[in-house]
Amino acid sequence: MNLFPRTLAVRTLLLVFAAVLLAEGITLWVAGYYRRSFFLSERSDMIVRNVKTFRAAFSALSPDALERFLESSERDTGVRVLARELAHENERQFGRRFVGDVARRVRAELGDDTPIRFRRRDGAPALWVGFESGARKLWLVLPAARFEQPPVPWGLIVTLAAIVGMVLGLSAAFILGITRPLRRLNEATAALGAGTPRPVVPTGPRELRALAETFNHMLEKLDASERERGVMLAGLPHDLRAPLARMKLRVEMLDDREVQSGFRRDVEDVEHIAEQFVQYLRGLDPASLRRDRIDLADLGRERASRYSALGKDVRFAGAARSVSGDRDALARALDNLIDNALAHGAPPVEIETRSEGAAALLAVRDSGPGIAEADRARALEPFTQLDPSRGTKGNVGLGLAIVQAIAKAHGGRLELATGASGGLEARIFLHSV
Repeated sequence: MNLFPRTLAVRTLLLVFAAVLLAEGITLWVAGYYRRSFFLSERSDMIVRNVKTFRAAFSALSPDALERFLESSERDTGVRVLARELAHENERQFGRRFVGDVARRVRAELGDDTPIRFRRRDGAPALWVGFESGARKLWLVLPAARFEQPPVPWGLIVTLAAIVGMVLGLSAAFILGITRPLRRLNEATAALGAGTPRPVVPTGPRELRALAETFNHMLEKLDASERERGVMLAGLPHDLRAPLARMKLRVEMLDDREVQSGFRRDVEDVEHIAEQFVQYLRGLDPASLRRDRIDLADLGRERASRYSALGKDVRFAGAARSVSGDRDALARALDNLIDNALAHGAPPVEIETRSEGAAALLAVRDSGPGIAEADRARALEPFTQLDPSRGTKGNVGLGLAIVQAIAKAHGGRLELATGASGGLEARIFLHSV
C-alpha cells in the first residue's frame, strides 16, 4: 500500500514542512552549540574566579571578616567553603557531559591536580572544587545553578513553534492559491469529457490564468465546431432523401422483378447506413439531448410492445426506475440493442430494468451464442464488425457504438456480459433520480 500522498497540494505542503523543520533543526543545533559554548565558558570562568577569590580571602581577611564574608557568600550565591577530607571513592564520573566539560576547563586554569568531585549535598547535586590556602585544604561547594547549563526557556520554544505554525499556515494558503485553480481546471476537463463543458474563471498566478484562458478558447472552438456539425447534420437527411427517392422510383420502374428486388434491398441498406451515421453523430452530442424525467420501465414496456406488434419475440420484465435524459435518444439506444439481438442473437429477446447500487440498469439479452469476453471491448468500437458477413447486410459496425455514445452523453456507460441463458446481455448504466 502506497502511503505517499498523491495530491499536489499535500505533497508541496509536506515538502515545505520538511524544509522548515530542517531549517529550524539546523538553526537550533547551531544556536544550541553556541549557547553551550557560552555557558561552558561562563560557568568555568565563574568557578575559577570564586576559587581565586576565596583563596585570597582566607589569606588576607581576619577571622571575623572572613566569617562574615563566607556567610554573605552562602546567603547571596549559595556557594560555601568547607574544610573536610573527602574519601577517594567519592570521586566518580560526572553525571552530565556539560559538568564534565566544566571540570576539565577548571583544571586547565587551576591545574590538572585540582580535585573536583560531583556529589550530593543536602540531597541536591553539588560540585566540589578543592583548593589550598596556606596549610589548609578547603572545598568550594557550588550548587547546581552555579555550574550546570540552564534549560531552554519555554517562551523561546513557544515562539519557535508559533513561527513554524505561521510559516506553514502561509505556505498552505499560498499552495492552495496555486492548486485550487488547477483543481477547477481539472474538474472542467472532466466535465468536458463527460459531455457537459463549462468555462473556467481565470484565477491564480499569471501562468495559471493563461492556462485557463487557453482552455476557454479551446471550448469556444469546440462549440463552433459543434455548431457547424449540427448544421451539417440538419441538412444531411434532407440531402440524402431526394437521391434515395429517385433511386426508389427508378427501381420500381424496372421490369425484371429479380433485379428490382436486389436494387430495393441495396437502397434500403444505403438508407440504413445513412441513418446509422446520423444516429452515431447525434449520440455524441450531449448538448442536443433533452433532460426529462424518464421511467425506464415505461420505455422498455413500450419498445417491447412495438416489436411484439411486428411479430418479434421481445419481452419486458422489471420495476420502475427513473432517470434524467432524452427519451428519444434512449429509445434509439434501446432499439439498436433489440435490433442487434434479433439480427445476431436468437429469440426470445428480453428487456429488463433493475437497480445496480446507486445506478439504474437497462438490460437487453438474447438467447444466441453471445460475444466472447476477449472481443467485447472491440465490439464497442465504431466500425467494428466481428462477423465480416454483416457488412453485406447494411451494417457498418455502428450499432453498439451508437448505444455507447448515447449512454456516455447521459453520464452513463454500456457494458457487455453473458446473460443467464448464455447469450449476450447488453447493460446500460444510468444515474438514478
